[in-house]
Amino acid sequence: MRTRPFIISIISFLLLLSFSSAYAADFAKGLAAAKNGDFVTAIKEWEPLAEQGNVKAQWIIGTMYNNGEGLPQDYKKAIYWLSKAADQGHLNAQFLLGNAYRTGNGVLQEPSKAVYWYTKAGDQGETPAQFNLGNMYYSGDGIPQDYQKAVYWYTKAAKQGDVLAQYNLGNIYYKGEGVQKNNELSAKFLTEAAERGFGNAQFNLALRYYFGEGVPKSKKNAYIWSSLAAKNGIKDGEQNTKAIASELTIQEVKEADAEVTRKYALIADGKQS
Repeated sequence: MRTRPFIISIISFLLLLSFSSAYAADFAKGLAAAKNGDFVTAIKEWEPLAEQGNVKAQWIIGTMYNNGEGLPQDYKKAIYWLSKAADQGHLNAQFLLGNAYRTGNGVLQEPSKAVYWYTKAGDQGETPAQFNLGNMYYSGDGIPQDYQKAVYWYTKAAKQGDVLAQYNLGNIYYKGEGVQKNNELSAKFLTEAAERGFGNAQFNLALRYYFGEGVPKSKKNAYIWSSLAAKNGIKDGEQNTKAIASELTIQEVKEADAEVTRKYALIADGKQS
């Protein structure tokens, strides 16, 4: 049973929330107990509030049971409380319910219900739900495969900075799956993911620059992105970098190496390059 990472973050979150006076005292008792590691007392304080319909109490109890954080993991109890919170529109509860129905934890595995709850959460802006919907529609994971819907949800997630969604869109537009093939859009999404340090996107972007697909042909830029991919552990990155280097002048390689160093530092600091 895990107790620390989630509980600490959830307590910090709840301390920032405002509750009506009817709930505040009991929530405060529960929070004080949880901060001291007494999760049994915390649950005793929060469960009556949850039974009365307090959506935040329903969500936190459901999440604790779901994750085994402060309580023994119990998927059935998690589903009970998360369902109550989800029915009241709590997007995090809706997302967790989607996960449960997708994996079959605590409930019968039902992809259609996973889609239902992911959609509820995704419509409220929950990025992981949007990404998971993209994956399910793209692969036909228990539902009919639908590339157009996959692109719809991946795009929503990508706009919120989801690196894997950006990478997937880069590949989808390159292949023309459910959309018209568009090398420019492919390169755009690969660049967004590459600039956030995703090695596979950096490797593919290097190929785009090498062949001039969706971006101006540039062996120097190909070298830069291939080098960054290699630094991020992409198996073929180092070999490709050496091959490209053989087609550049010594000065071009020197300039490219300086740019690699600059970009790598910016990405490590969480800044776009």
